[in-house]
Amino acid sequence: MENFVKVMTAGLAVFAVLLFIGWSGPLDSSDGSTGLNTTLLSVEKIGTVGFAKATPREIMIGNVNVGNLPGEDLEFEAETVLIKNGLFSKNSQGISFNGERAQKATLSFRVDNSNEYGRLVIKHGELLIYNDVADTKEYSLEIYDLNDTNALDISATSSGIKFWAPTTYVLSDIKLTVDRYADRDHVVPFQVYSYESSGWSIGRISFVLESKAGSENLSIEVNGKPVYSDSPAPDVPTQIDFSRHETRVSPGENLLSFKTGRDSAYIMESTRLTIFYYGTGEAIYRIQPFELSEFWKSYLMKENVTGVVNFYVRSVPLDSGLDVVLNNQTHTFETLSANTWYNITFSEEDLSEDTKNFVKFYTHGNYDLGELNVLITSPIQD
Repeated sequence: MENFVKVMTAGLAVFAVLLFIGWSGPLDSSDGSTGLNTTLLSVEKIGTVGFAKATPREIMIGNVNVGNLPGEDLEFEAETVLIKNGLFSKNSQGISFNGERAQKATLSFRVDNSNEYGRLVIKHGELLIYNDVADTKEYSLEIYDLNDTNALDISATSSGIKFWAPTTYVLSDIKLTVDRYADRDHVVPFQVYSYESSGWSIGRISFVLESKAGSENLSIEVNGKPVYSDSPAPDVPTQIDFSRHETRVSPGENLLSFKTGRDSAYIMESTRLTIFYYGTGEAIYRIQPFELSEFWKSYLMKENVTGVVNFYVRSVPLDSGLDVVLNNQTHTFETLSANTWYNITFSEEDLSEDTKNFVKFYTHGNYDLGELNVLITSPIQD
């Protein structure tokens, strides 16, 4: 009977210790081993750490007018040209012009004088555009099927049996115009200072659409990287945010570009670029106290028993490194990612002499921290 009492007493003592420890089940450790953990502290959300408010710098742009509409380019102009062809003299006029993105070209001129000995001949490459005796009047000739590079030749046929004088045409007010789609983009160089780049929060483009034509989207790029492609509503403020990483913003000159597609145009007003950066203002740090009894301090001295500070990073507005201080021991994370758990470990030597301890989070950047746990882990006994 006496032995039975001793066994029962020992069993109850072990049971009481297990209840006091409050093990909550298995925890997967970073090395893949499985252990038991005791939660000493659990906080649902730590909050924002770092600078509470970004500093803005506004760059006024004003009115922006972009389009991709047909326009008329003047490729050649001359007041007077003498065209002649005979046995003893000859003169013609060549015109080279660019036909890229062109719909057509128009050659206009006036015949002021002619002896009508021969025909006036106009060629686009090898294609005859005009081949006739020209009267004294105004002419307008349209030329289609243009190449990227084009050549016109204005000449006259020989005077033939009237060899004593060349065929002669006096042309005036000669113009060659090309109807083409012209890209009317709006490019704004803007300066980023080194302290803005290192403390970058976001860039913000804002404007109010005054009017638009066509169905193509308005496209906005920063350093050639697209940040917007849509058709904004008129008379309603539009706001576009972009990151430094996606647009490769760097200290020095950067480029903001507005453009659109074919047969479309946009007119915007009150256009501005705002750079938000961290670097001034009051910094926010977080301190979370927790108590650890002498029992747990002694328990940490056992073999394979480890303390763990486990915290969750919700978002990273500015990744400049985070210091996690456990009492007087600083653990530095050079870079962190959003939606990620991070751990630091501690032993009995890292704890304060009394039962009061703390975890402090501090940064020169900006982080939104979620859940925090302080645990003690130990291996499962076989």
